[in-house]
Amino acid sequence: MIGARESAFDMADVFVSYTRDDRNIARQFATGLEREGFSVWWDQAIHAGEAFDRTTEHALAHARAVVVLWSKRSVESDWVRAEATEARATRRLVPVMIEPCKRPVIFELIHTADLAGWSGDATDARWRTLIDDLRSTIGQARDEPGLAQQEPVAAKTSRRGVRP
Repeated sequence: MIGARESAFDMADVFVSYTRDDRNIARQFATGLEREGFSVWWDQAIHAGEAFDRTTEHALAHARAVVVLWSKRSVESDWVRAEATEARATRRLVPVMIEPCKRPVIFELIHTADLAGWSGDATDARWRTLIDDLRSTIGQARDEPGLAQQEPVAAKTSRRGVRP
């Protein structure tokens, strides 16, 4: 059972779904999203002694959007497929192609942001479009005060990970 200490992360803006082999690019995305003012959960926030599956399921259930990083490796991951399926079913899926690959057939029907080769440049038009799409998914209009107008905030670490 998830304890009270985890309540601070019950409502992350973004859950990042990826496969371990793509950890470096997942870190780049998580950092970029945090710089944009989103609170981000990814499995690097799991600590020794915590149940991996339960903690991940809890974070997935409570995130406002789920960014799935599709690669040749992640399409083979049962975890990524399951997380993407849950996000699709709850209309929180924001799929991102980080390299050309054949996604599971059900996800081929969903528009996917193409950020293959993205270098972390926050001015990249593809990144800006993804950020707008995420804000739309979580219900924050582009012109609405908040994330878009916030100055970058030094991230502080909590028990559940990094939050702006």
